[in-house]
Amino acid sequence: MQAMIFAAGLGTRLKPLTDNTPKALVKLGDKPLIEHVIDHFYTEGARRIVVNVHHFANQVIDYINNNSKTLWPKATFAISDESDKLLDTGGGLAKALPLFDPNEPIVVGNADVICNAPLAELLNMHKRIHNDATLLTRARNTNRQLLFDDMHYLCGWINTTDGKLKGGVKAADVPMYHQQAFCGIHIIEPSLVETMRDEMNTDVFGIIDGYLKLCQAKDIMNIELRKEFHWFDVGTTEKLENAYNFFNKR
Repeated sequence: MQAMIFAAGLGTRLKPLTDNTPKALVKLGDKPLIEHVIDHFYTEGARRIVVNVHHFANQVIDYINNNSKTLWPKATFAISDESDKLLDTGGGLAKALPLFDPNEPIVVGNADVICNAPLAELLNMHKRIHNDATLLTRARNTNRQLLFDDMHYLCGWINTTDGKLKGGVKAADVPMYHQQAFCGIHIIEPSLVETMRDEMNTDVFGIIDGYLKLCQAKDIMNIELRKEFHWFDVGTTEKLENAYNFFNKR
């Protein structure tokens, strides 16, 4: 398994914790966020792990260099350096593409998403169905919802607050779709990243915008996270505290 972890974000919602520390190294319990994520990916079989960096980049690089051989001895690591320019998730993945095997799908996650999803199982399903991308989703209360048809293919996006739509769907057809929220974990074929990079015509773009631009032409499907697995977005101090309380009670 080859994987990418987005660790380049500014972490503005985690201030003041990120005033002198990159978001990826903010601690949840006694471990940095990125260590929780890498532990999960490594346990699930990731042996090629790429981490992108921007905010306090050298701190993240030093952490990987100082800990990788001890904590994850079977894995090899590479850094995709965005110190000069933050490229967002889609642009960051496109920049990192040369660091991956072009013939194998990439499992992608975020340093501020803590989840124990069965990544190896999802990867096997992705390969078996021959998807261009497979998105992990769940039903949750957010105003940004992805729209999927009965066959689980991505069709669009809606902001439920103002009704704004993306992906070519029409307002009248929205009730026919299943609404799911993206979990920040997905599996993507390198060839789709190449197509996305070419179609977006910019080096800075969000991965969801790339998916929505191509969803009518590519097989982009969702798998819903089962209830027995936990999921936490820890991108704010309040959410970080919620995750800490959850794990502290176990």
